[in-house]
Parts: sequence; C-alpha cells; structure tokens
Amino acid sequence: MKNFLGKLCVAGVTLASVAGMFSGNLAQAATISQSINSPMSDTDWETTFGFNKFDSSLGTLNQVDILMNATVIGSGSIQNIGTSVATGTATLASQVELFDSNSNSLGLIQPIFTDRFRTNDGTALAAGATKNYSSVTASRSQSYSFSDELTLAYFTGAGQGSLTAIASGVSGWTGSSNITANFSTRASAAYTVVYTYSAPINSQAVPEPLTILGALTAVGFGVAFKRHATKINANQEPENLANVELLTVGLPQSTLSFE
Repeated sequence: MKNFLGKLCVAGVTLASVAGMFSGNLAQAATISQSINSPMSDTDWETTFGFNKFDSSLGTLNQVDILMNATVIGSGSIQNIGTSVATGTATLASQVELFDSNSNSLGLIQPIFTDRFRTNDGTALAAGATKNYSSVTASRSQSYSFSDELTLAYFTGAGQGSLTAIASGVSGWTGSSNITANFSTRASAAYTVVYTYSAPINSQAVPEPLTILGALTAVGFGVAFKRHATKINANQEPENLANVELLTVGLPQSTLSFE
C-alpha cells in the first residue's frame, strides 16, 4: 500500500510539472509592419515623415527591423581633356540615410552605378574622348535590426513618431587627372518598419493551470487505482479457482444412456 501511495505522489508531482509548463507559456510572437515612401526627387533632398508607434497594450516590443530600398537614376558625362589615355572609375550614385528625431542614424544605403576604364581590356578613355551616360539606374536594399532599450523606447508609445531621410548625390570620378565630370541624379527610397513583439495569449482560450492540474491528476489517480485493483484481483485468482474445483467435486454425477 505504501508503494501504491508513493507512486500516486510521484504522479502528482509529474502532473504539476506539466501544468507549470502550460502556465509558463502564455505568450506568442507576433509582428506588425508599416511601409513609408520617399518619392523620386532631385538630389540633394531631405524629408520628414511620420510613423505609427508600437502600442504597448498589445504586448512587449522585442525588436525593430527597418528594411530600406533606394533607387538612383542619373545622367552625365566624363571627358578626358589630357593628352594621354585616362584610366579610373566613373561612379554615379546617391546616398540615403535615415535618422530619428534625436539625429541618431538608423541606417544608410548607397545605390551605386560604376563604370571602370582600364588599359588592359581596351576600355581606357582616349585623349580628348567623352563618355556620356543617360538614364542610368541602380538600386540597393539593406536591413537594420535594433533591440536596444533606447531604440525600442523611441518606437513605443501612443500616436506617431517622426523619421527624417536625407539623400545626397555622391557621383564622381577617381583615377587619372585631366578629367572633367558632370553628373545629375535623382533618388527615391522606401522603408518598411517591422515590430516583433510578445503578445499574451487569450486567457479564455487556455485553461487555468490549476484546472489543467486537477484534470490531469484525476486521470492519473484513475489509472493508478485501476492498476492497483487489477493487481489485487490477480492475487486472488488462484484462491477463486480452488473454490470452483471444490464445488465441482461435490456435485452429483450425471448418468447418460444410449439405446
């Protein structure tokens, strides 16, 4: 009997551990995203726009991801005004950087188009030659993740916050001297702000831990009692069979006759 009660205690402790797992896992990961665009405009430009902050009543904000995509469209020319061939790199590019209202940088992206001039492959720019560029396009995407308290606090609250994007032209020539370069660029940018947070599970959809414990404990006791009863019956079975045999011996014998 002591062993039987001991097993019941062990079963109760095990079921309590299972219920503890249910009570400790009452949150689930969720995300919210929003998109913001800066239209194509001549560089240099600066624009400030609003974004929706994370509502803390939804749960706990764990991470902010900012996905950036920028495109540059440009035209221009380079001219070798020297008396010998010119080698180097022509770069047509823009730079877009995102800031919070406290002037903290949240990301930098540079869509770049490059054109290299080399003597070994015959692309060097001859003396007096000009290379023109028309409607050159380059795009680039990049993402930044933040989980520090300062950034999470900036994106949490009621209503809207503000972000500022600054675009500048960074086109030019590097290489041989005696080159004149002229570039004109336009740039656009798109941003997606993603909130990853822990949302509490609806309490109506998850049973209370004590309710789970009670139900599981009842099942455990039922199984344990059934096994105990089966063991008792098994121990008594030989004695019952002996009684049956004794009763059989005491019965009168039947006589059968055939004609």
